Amino acid sequence: MPPENTTPPPSPQPEPVLNTTANSMEEIDHDEKLITTIHRHFFGIFIIYVQTFVALAVGIGLIYFILPNLVDRSETEVYRIIGLAAGSIVVLMAIILIIATLIYYNSRLILTDKNITQVLQIGIFNRKVSQLAVTNIEDVTASKKGVFSTFLNYGTLNIETAGEQINFIFNYCPKPDFYARQILEAREQAGGLRRYS
Repeated sequence: MPPENTTPPPSPQPEPVLNTTANSMEEIDHDEKLITTIHRHFFGIFIIYVQTFVALAVGIGLIYFILPNLVDRSETEVYRIIGLAAGSIVVLMAIILIIATLIYYNSRLILTDKNITQVLQIGIFNRKVSQLAVTNIEDVTASKKGVFSTFLNYGTLNIETAGEQINFIFNYCPKPDFYARQILEAREQAGGLRRYS
């Protein structure tokens, strides 16, 4: 009589619970289709550039007009130190503008046929990513306030959600009416697919 096999048969491997290939919320999953990616309008960063250049011009102007009254022109060493300090300030402001530009343009909305993802770059090392199913969108509001907003066609996109979820507010959105319509159409299509599937 052969010995009985006391080892139990191998149990079948469980099927993966998650059906995703995306490594982060910013990536699009294999079963999603990208509709659009919305970056901020250039006017928001343009205002920061104007403010920086005005502050720089005022500072240089004050140095140019006030310094000769305070320091004797024969003291070249003082002028050399002040020139070096002014040059350092200009370089520092240029670096700050580059960083501000990168932070500004890294904020975006990613709209797919299933989800909307809001990426808010708040600082160099401070980033917030939120995702919402398009079927949970209650309403979308596009607003433009002011002369520049009207003529340059940018505004605020407010995506209202169902329940206690946080609304998505995207400032300096280019063509806010157009993108509001796209989000609403994505919601309608996703809702229709959900009803009939």
